Amino acid sequence: MTLMIDFPFPGLEPWVEHFKEVELPVLRHTMHQLAELRDDADRINTRKLAAIIENDPLMTVRVFQYMATHRSQRQAVELTTVERALMMIGTQKF
Repeated sequence: MTLMIDFPFPGLEPWVEHFKEVELPVLRHTMHQLAELRDDADRINTRKLAAIIENDPLMTVRVFQYMATHRSQRQAVELTTVERALMMIGTQKF
């Protein structure tokens, strides 16, 4: 499905459904920074990784999308920060 839409959606739910079906783009700068971190994977920490992700709004959404679809039944609270989401996911996913 293309990222373009022909008309505005009437409410929040159609937007949520639309973004479930498309892969959100990531800024080139973000991809370069993540690639640099991969070369030093043993020393990645969640704070540094979160700082990179938080500078890219759509990458931030992708992290929260991932968490929403892979949420554990035992997870009692909503994750509200990228850093906490990364603690749950782990840094190896990136």
